[in-house]
Amino acid sequence: MKFKTREVHAGVSPDPVTGAILTPIYQSTTYVQESVEDYMSKGYSYSRSGNPTVVALEERIRSLEGGAGCACFGTGMAATTAVMMALLNAGEHAVVSDVVYGGTHRLSTRVLNRFGVEFSFVDTSDPDTVRAALRDNTRLLFTETPANPTLKLTDIAAISEIARERDIPHAVDNTFLTPAYQLPLELGADLSVHSTTKYMDGHNQTVGGAVVAASREQDESIRFVRNCLGSNMSPMVAFFTLQGCKTLSTRLDAQSANALEVARFLETHPMVDSVCYPGSRLLPPARAARPPGERSRGHVVVRGEGGRGVRATAHEHAGTLESGREPRLGGIPRHPFGDHDPRRYGSGGAPAGGHHRRPGAAFRGPRRSRRLDRGPPAGARPALRFGASPRRLSERRAAPTTGGAERSERVGEGAPRPEPGRPCSVDHDSIQSKLPIRSAQRKCRCRLN
Repeated sequence: MKFKTREVHAGVSPDPVTGAILTPIYQSTTYVQESVEDYMSKGYSYSRSGNPTVVALEERIRSLEGGAGCACFGTGMAATTAVMMALLNAGEHAVVSDVVYGGTHRLSTRVLNRFGVEFSFVDTSDPDTVRAALRDNTRLLFTETPANPTLKLTDIAAISEIARERDIPHAVDNTFLTPAYQLPLELGADLSVHSTTKYMDGHNQTVGGAVVAASREQDESIRFVRNCLGSNMSPMVAFFTLQGCKTLSTRLDAQSANALEVARFLETHPMVDSVCYPGSRLLPPARAARPPGERSRGHVVVRGEGGRGVRATAHEHAGTLESGREPRLGGIPRHPFGDHDPRRYGSGGAPAGGHHRRPGAAFRGPRRSRRLDRGPPAGARPALRFGASPRRLSERRAAPTTGGAERSERVGEGAPRPEPGRPCSVDHDSIQSKLPIRSAQRKCRCRLN
């Protein structure tokens, strides 16, 4: 099967009981055993050690990467932790990419080093630097390409050759390119590590990880650590990730095309000093071999004035669909301050006139109602809302109008409209004594003038 076919069909077979095409979510802790003699005859005993839904995802990722086995984890960092704990002992040494993912750096320098494991962070884009960093007790080469977040590239084939010379396992974090754009095992690596949270899921709905091994022995060692730590993936996450994998290459092609256009635009922008994007024809060609040939990707790193780096992404959370679109409500972008967004209403933090209004609320005026994002009709007054201050209420009543006599704000039935130049006959003291305290300003027009 070709790659896109395997994205959809690898690891999946119709449910033997119902014939369901999608792999069911086997939300079960334990599994019935026929007898002591036939223990584990169906392959499952306890879900920490194995789950049918998770196994289906593992088989799909294994097929896409071309490995001997795959183990899925609760997070990408759980996968990285399993690799290091399976291959490193106290007193041993590992060489790691200098711009490796921050979680990997913290795991190395703040957790595993407490147990006597040594780490060297070197520029793995230079094979000679990697060779010079090797020690007699080096037991692991861990590279990440493209690196997060600088997109620095490592020649997987060259580093794998160095690792084979010393019989050292080479693990590659393949999260950013995925098997759709990069196959580390074909380039000589021993392990391919993933955070399935990113491009494999692709829909911002799960966190997970995976490790694909080139040999059965390495796969068994990874699975043993996972079972001991209890860092396995849940069946619900595996089900969602199975669906995300179906569109992996399609999404990557679209995201990479968008990011390429962004890179080309930024390359000529006067405020941009440099653009780091391996797939851009405007930049130096990528050094890493990536079948089939050089491939682009969905992230761009920009360096602006002052040397500060900013990662511009077609989708903020790597690989997700939703994060590239700004959610809207009533035609107005959402803002953490809601209706008090100073970008919309000025430094006062409230709509003009002080009337706090939900997005999309209508204005009342001489013309038909319009939505807030279109603005009120010319000359229209905002409709009064509960909670308007007496001072603003008075200002509104005192505001001049055109086209006839002013409308009277009546206190009760029969409240008079005074004629110009004639005293008002209303007993104001009597009226105000019957009004609530908050309504004391609701007087006839003559007292406001």
